[in-house]
Formats: sequence, structure tokens, C-alpha cells
Amino acid sequence: MTNDDLIKILADGQYHSGEALGDSLGISRSAAWKQIKKLNLSGMNIESVKGLGYRVEGGIDLLFPAELSERLRLSGSEIQYDHRAVLSSTNSELMAAAADTVGFHKQALTCDMQTAGRGRRGRCWVSPYAQNIYLSLGWKFDGGASVLEGMSLAVGVSLAKALMSLGIEGVALKWPNDVLVSGRKLAGVLLEMTGDPSGLCSVVIGIGINVHMKGEEQSIDQPWISCDEAAGGRISRAELIFSLLVGLETMLTDYEQLGFSHYRDAWLALHAHQNKQVVVTSGNDTYVGEALGVDESGALQVSRGNEIKVFHGGEVSVRGQA
Repeated sequence: MTNDDLIKILADGQYHSGEALGDSLGISRSAAWKQIKKLNLSGMNIESVKGLGYRVEGGIDLLFPAELSERLRLSGSEIQYDHRAVLSSTNSELMAAAADTVGFHKQALTCDMQTAGRGRRGRCWVSPYAQNIYLSLGWKFDGGASVLEGMSLAVGVSLAKALMSLGIEGVALKWPNDVLVSGRKLAGVLLEMTGDPSGLCSVVIGIGINVHMKGEEQSIDQPWISCDEAAGGRISRAELIFSLLVGLETMLTDYEQLGFSHYRDAWLALHAHQNKQVVVTSGNDTYVGEALGVDESGALQVSRGNEIKVFHGGEVSVRGQA
């Protein structure tokens, strides 16, 4: 008996008594309770109601990697998809495999839970079990680091299209790597690179999306929203992953030739702060002005009076001025 066996039973969202769980798993009622306790400690929210038993409210949106891999293959995709239950970080896992010239390129990896998920600027990414999407995609480029200019923004455009294809409205992009709905964070992008800055380099594109996560996750330090809330109904993790990977593969295949300039208009059309007052923080410096959009390289342009200041990625944060 493994935790996976117990999770599959609880995935239906119905109540199961300790005795019934024990019988199904071939263990004692006490042993089943201990397994439930372990899952709760790992971040899964299994409720217990006297006289009814145990359940996960709303069920568990399980991913079946073999089915998703086959669907990708039938669509003509060359992406190799893998899924794990628990990892420290999908980005870290793929970065460790970046030296593999065969198995890294077009390798996609998701997991149900991250124990050390992270976002931009070293921030922790809250990663409860099977509530969100934690996805990384490996890609190799011959043109060095310069090819990557604006790529996180182009990834944002692909991500926005995937979300909108599932009926989520009001999607907006916040420079440089956040996806918002109603001014609240829905998803984020983290790119990491290794290799030759002027030659062959490996890029890991990390994407985190709040899918089913509910309001009890209080450790997030900014307003956020889930796909379910934004859509007004339950969104399938598998459907979103499929749509996202197909769109990313199309974008990345041509990116080395087309660059960000090809996606600039699409990004500007979704810019959350276009022609609005913003506060830009870089280290100890703060700059307040009107967001004009981004240039051909993806750098943010902000005007104040007759001055136009350009901000590149790195340790820069942007927020709308209240």
C-alpha cells in the first residue's frame, strides 16, 4: 500500500470510513488513519467528520501522465512529458538534467506538490498537493543568452492564450512575468539558464498556476486568484497543461528566428498597466511614472515628465499606483 493508493480512493471527493479505507487498502483502520495524518502533514486537506469518515472536499484532480503523453503525441507534439507526485522543485529537477544533450530538450515535467517551489527574486511559491500546476519545460537554443531577450514575456502571452482557451476572461499580463485576473495574481513565470552565454544554452521555463487553491492559503503575500474562481467553475489541470504545452512548443520553435518583437503587440494588448501610473522598485530606488509598454527587447518603458526610463529584468518589481 502506498500513499498513491489512498489518494486515488479519496480523489472522488466522497466520504470514506476508516474501516472501508482499511479494507480497500488491505490494512487496519488505525494504519489508514496514520496514512491520512501523513498526507495532511504533507499539505493535503483531508477532512474528518464523525459518523461519515474522511474526504477531500471537491475531490482530487489527478493527472495521468500516460494519457497526457499520448494526447500530446497524437497532436503532433514532440514534447516528452513526465509527472511526479512530489519534488523539491520542477525547475531544479530540470536544471540538474540540463547537461543531457538528448533528454533535456523538449522535456516537460510537472508534479503534484513542491517542497521548495520558488518564484522570481527567490520568493517561495506556495505549492499545496494537487491544487495547482507546477510545470517546467526544458529547451535548448544555439544563439546564446541574447536569444532569450523578452522570452518570459512571450511565455506569458502563450500562458494567457491557454487560460483564455478554457474560458477564463479578463486575463492580463504584469511586467515582467505575472499573469493577473481582476488585479490578482493567477500565475507566474520563472526562466533559468545554463550553458554558454554566447553559444549553446539550456533554458528551463518554469510556470506556476493557481488552479483549485482556496482562500485558506494565507502564506501568499499578495492578492491572488485561482482558475476555478476566475472561470466560475472547475478547470481541469490536464486540459490546461495540454493547451499550454502545445502553445509553448509552437512559440519556442520559432522564437530564435522571430524574437520577442513578433509577440510584442500581443503582450501590449494584455498589459495590465498600459498607460497607467506605476511604482517601479529596483534595489533601494523607487521610480513613479506612466507605463508606456515595452520595447522590442521586452524592457519596460516608464515616462515621467519629459523623461523615459527603461527597465530590464532582474531585481525589479512593478505595481500599480493606488
